Amino acid sequence: MYKTQEEISAGGVVFKSESGVIRVVMIRRTQGTVWCLPKGKIESGETKEQAALREVQEETGAIAEIQDFLGDVKYEYTDPRRTLHLKKTVRFFLMKWAGHDKHYYDHEGNNATWFDLEKAIESATYPGEKQILQEANTFLQKTE
Repeated sequence: MYKTQEEISAGGVVFKSESGVIRVVMIRRTQGTVWCLPKGKIESGETKEQAALREVQEETGAIAEIQDFLGDVKYEYTDPRRTLHLKKTVRFFLMKWAGHDKHYYDHEGNNATWFDLEKAIESATYPGEKQILQEANTFLQKTE
């Protein structure tokens, strides 16, 4: 029997506009075909916002500024290595791209790639992240 544990993580939808086209950065995990948003655990003493900015920078090299809160994605999974059943909440923020820091980018086995927003929605592996990308699209359409 696995022990149940709750975890909270944070991440972001980083966007930039290129010739009037909204693009967002996604990562492909080392395993191959999983395209997802950058996210990760909140470290001791960090706010959710600080963790989201750090994780985005670590996983993509993007330096970003938080624009707004997009929503939470909740899911559960079992981690046999830690003998845990995890109830996970990931808090996602909309972030505007402000530059790139290749020195800080640790790759974490990820392949960071910019997608047109519509293609990102289509390519996202996880349904909850597709919804977050759709929320970002709705928000960005209102602000254009």
